[in-house]
Amino acid sequence: MATEAVDVAVKENKVSAPEVIQSRIVGPFTGYTGRTIFTLENGQRWAQSQRDSAYFPKIDSPPVVIVKAGFGYRMHIAGGGAIRVSLIR
Repeated sequence: MATEAVDVAVKENKVSAPEVIQSRIVGPFTGYTGRTIFTLENGQRWAQSQRDSAYFPKIDSPPVVIVKAGFGYRMHIAGGGAIRVSLIR
C-alpha cells in the first residue's frame, strides 16, 4: 500500500512526512469527545491530541485535510471544525 511505503520511508529518514494529507472520515461524524480516534479512507488512523469535545450535526464521511503545524498536525473537518491530532498508524 502506498501509505505504508511512505511510512517506512519517513521512519528511515529518506523522506519527510507529508505537509498536507487529504482524505475522508470513514462513516458518520458527529463530533469528538476528547479521546476520539478518526479512521480515514486512506487507511490512516489519527487520535485527537487535545482534550476538547464538540458535537456537530451528523455528516456522512466528511472530507478532511490534515496539515502539519509546528510540532504536530491539525485536522480540518468539513462542517466539523479543526482539532489537533497525532498519527496512530
